[in-house]
Amino acid sequence: MMLKRRKLFQSQIYCFTSLQNLQEYFQKGNYFFQKKMYQQAIEQYNCCLKINPEHVMSIQNIGLAQFQQNELDKSIQSFQRVLQIQPKSDQALYHLGICYLYNNQLESSFNVFQKCTQYCPKNEVYFYYLGLSCLRMNLFNQAQQYFLHSLDISPTNQEVLYCLGLAYHLQGQKKQTLSVYEKLLSLDSKNLNYRNILCGLKAMN
Repeated sequence: MMLKRRKLFQSQIYCFTSLQNLQEYFQKGNYFFQKKMYQQAIEQYNCCLKINPEHVMSIQNIGLAQFQQNELDKSIQSFQRVLQIQPKSDQALYHLGICYLYNNQLESSFNVFQKCTQYCPKNEVYFYYLGLSCLRMNLFNQAQQYFLHSLDISPTNQEVLYCLGLAYHLQGQKKQTLSVYEKLLSLDSKNLNYRNILCGLKAMN
């Protein structure tokens, strides 16, 4: 009986020590990440994974650090690994979609952001990236629809409006293009880029 209690106590001590070590490694990883010392951060997060191979936050942060180092293929693998553990992690899906977009894997990016909208149908950012994926695939009608959906949720998002104007422009829809850039200028009257674009569009008419 005493032997069993001793083993149980030793096991509890081991678990507590491991958890404490994991937290220390994770905090160090976060410190290095904030300092933009990404390789050192990855090393600390990998120490966490030696203790708990399914520590999702460490895997996700490794993916983010790899993304910052432009190691897109490795970053993609990290976020895919997170999704194997937590298939409905919208954060992992979001970062995976961004990696695909930057890596010019546009169909994959589109598919991931479509899945994101299923989990979070009122998040305008996901519809924006769906539009951006379509825009880069020259699917202008689809891009416009997704940008408009994003604007239904957040009507004054200038980045989305800018891309919507670009999608209209690339499809030769002059009236709609002018309307979008006029709205942008009304939102930010001091923006010289909007003003110059608008002057150029009016000069073309």
